[in-house]
Amino acid sequence: MEEKEKEELLKEIKEYTQKIKEEPDNAIYYYNRGNTYKNLGDYQNAIENYDKAIELELSNASYYNNRGNAYYNLKEYDKAIQDYSKAIELNPNNASYFNNRGSAYGNLKNYDKAIQDSNKAIELNPNNASYFDNRGNIYFDLENYDKAIQDFNKAIELNSNNVSYELNPNNALTYYNRGSAYNNLKNYDKAIQDFNKAIELNSNNASYFNNRGSAYGNLKNYKKAIQDFNKAIELNPNNPSYFYNRGNAYGNLEKYKEAIQDFNKAIELNPNNPSYFYNRGNAYGNLKNYKKAIQDFNKAIELNPNNPSYFYNRGSAYNNLKNYKKAIQDFNKAIELNPNNPSYFYNRGNAYGNSEKYEEAIQDFNKAIELNPNNPSYFNNRGSAYGNLEKYEEAIQDFNKAIELNPNNPSYFNNRGSAYGNLEKYEEAIQDFNKAIELNPNNPSYYYNRGITYEDLGESDKTINDFNNVIKLDPNSNFAMELKKVISTLKENEKKENIQQNNKIIYTSKDKKNYEERSDEEFQKVKKDFSSLKENDNDFQEKISTDEDERNKKINKNFEDALDLHLNAETDKEFQKAEEDFSSFIKTYKDFPDKPPALENLLTEASSYLVASKFRVKRLVGYLTFADILGWKGIWQKQNTDVGKIDNIRKLLSIKDNLNKKFLNDESFHNVKLISDTFVIYSRSFELSNKLSKELIKLCLEKELLIRGATSYGECYN
Repeated sequence: MEEKEKEELLKEIKEYTQKIKEEPDNAIYYYNRGNTYKNLGDYQNAIENYDKAIELELSNASYYNNRGNAYYNLKEYDKAIQDYSKAIELNPNNASYFNNRGSAYGNLKNYDKAIQDSNKAIELNPNNASYFDNRGNIYFDLENYDKAIQDFNKAIELNSNNVSYELNPNNALTYYNRGSAYNNLKNYDKAIQDFNKAIELNSNNASYFNNRGSAYGNLKNYKKAIQDFNKAIELNPNNPSYFYNRGNAYGNLEKYKEAIQDFNKAIELNPNNPSYFYNRGNAYGNLKNYKKAIQDFNKAIELNPNNPSYFYNRGSAYNNLKNYKKAIQDFNKAIELNPNNPSYFYNRGNAYGNSEKYEEAIQDFNKAIELNPNNPSYFNNRGSAYGNLEKYEEAIQDFNKAIELNPNNPSYFNNRGSAYGNLEKYEEAIQDFNKAIELNPNNPSYYYNRGITYEDLGESDKTINDFNNVIKLDPNSNFAMELKKVISTLKENEKKENIQQNNKIIYTSKDKKNYEERSDEEFQKVKKDFSSLKENDNDFQEKISTDEDERNKKINKNFEDALDLHLNAETDKEFQKAEEDFSSFIKTYKDFPDKPPALENLLTEASSYLVASKFRVKRLVGYLTFADILGWKGIWQKQNTDVGKIDNIRKLLSIKDNLNKKFLNDESFHNVKLISDTFVIYSRSFELSNKLSKELIKLCLEKELLIRGATSYGECYN
């Protein structure tokens, strides 16, 4: 109220006071002085004057009506209703009395009586816009927005040419109310049109900007929303909801620090609203400050212990802190308060999964799917739980469903690929990893998974290529550094193929005897043939005795030396030297010009021996131990961060290093390799092989890793 207007009202009070002194029994003076006090907002003095007027004139309906208005403004609605009822009793044809009583009933949430009175007011005066506006507000409170809009439409229609509309001369309030109804019906465009009109008619009402900002927010136009909230705060900097709404808009723009500042201000202005703490907690959570988030959720729960969302979000924060026990407790409470929300079961299932309680996780995923069978994440995560239980067929069925519901999510293909890999269906696995990479070529884990699958297929070159892609996508991570070591190992293995590729044959004890019998028989036959050839073959004797010139002597000498070395070879080194001599002989003389028949025969015999040498008895040169880590692919799959993957790689590499260091000074040679999830240990002595196996099992147990079944044993021959 402007100072000049206030001075005028105070002047009127003095005038009525003087008249009352002159005529103390004149009720109208008390009544008018009461109206003046009411216009000043001094409702208590207004009521005292209405009391005196009624005392002097008991049958005047207006006195009761206006005293009722004063009680209404003091929010004493029961007393207001008593006065409106008396006014109606004295004058049952005055529409405003019914309208006023209807408004009082509405504030007491007695909507049936409120609508009855509004209907009566409209019946008595169907051309008063305010009556439709008031009934529209009652329907609005009843959330019957369609009927509310009908009444607001009528009010606007009636008031379009009525510049003396008592509640709002410019009709702004009715547009605002209709806009709010449209907003609640999610018709945000029409809501904004009405808020625009309300602001055009009255640009000084903060609520109009606030509600238009909310409508823009619902349309995800957060920048315009913030502009409106800024204006609302400028017009009324003491309303906490305006800061709260702007904070939510900043949050939706992922400007969480600005959001927290606004929530801080809202809490400062009203520290008893749980929503303010709850949303600030969400902002802290999005900044990964889970401890502060939990503090805010605690306060929200303290202020309102019956809101399941507060427990649910606190549970999510505990889950992110890996405090799965407390997370599950909060999810339990959320489910108790609302057993029909599938997200609560889904996230409790995730917490059970993180606790490695996969059976319980599956039960929760089952319930989530029952409540909402169209969410692909529920099937995907149940599939992962089945995978961790090594139930890969069931896992694949769930991944199939997830892909059916959302064929554009690369992680679903990646997960199904991992399941196929665990079933050793490597071709299907690679197809899925290909699809995952097609959908998202920038995720290094997809290349890694495809790479280890190629390694399972023995295609190390493709493995190296995929691992290089991992490093290219994330070159500065510790994970990339570890992969470089793996690539180096793979390349080394490609060159060496662990133990002399051409001479490495691994047998089980069952196969060993059969091989030795066969190979010895074949070799003795060939050796006998060569001996017989040398001793009895006349042609052979001729070709080394009749060629008298130096050239032929040299040729014959080279052949004889090689043959003698082979026939008397005992060690691998001697066999290898003899084979090198024969190879050199063939290379030297195969293109010899005008070769005599004797030389042709020698070349043929040399080639025959090289073939025969393949059948010589293989000699035991060492022992191999193989150890697969149990559930490694599941362990890897569960680690959805680089840090987790690196930790697991480091476990394996540290075991490898410890084995090599522990037996570094052992007299018998040994070597430890790590290929994917398998330790391969070579040693020259059987005793050392046993020691290495025992130490490997011990180190794995210390790292909380299990070896599948037992270590596998094999022998290595030259």
